[in-house]
Amino acid sequence: MNLGAVASVRGSVVDIRFDEHLPPLYSLLRAGADKRIVIEVLAQRDAHHVQRADRNIQELLEKLQGTFHRLRRSDIDEELFEVISGFEALILPFIKMP
Repeated sequence: MNLGAVASVRGSVVDIRFDEHLPPLYSLLRAGADKRIVIEVLAQRDAHHVQRADRNIQELLEKLQGTFHRLRRSDIDEELFEVISGFEALILPFIKMP
């Protein structure tokens, strides 16, 4: 199996590096953990890089970045809640209520 790695993403242009042979033009590359991202080879830049330009790639990248930020915010909110709850559990018993 000839594996490649994303070398760069600039807007809707994806450059993929292959250490072995390049896939042929117009072949489909599968990416992602579940292989659901499909990238079509549109250009061979040099002996090791292929390129794909597509607006769908940009849309996918924006969607993935939004998902990442949403998940990260959720993790931060959960950590803050745990810190505040711990603080309240430690301090409130010592505070006199009127």
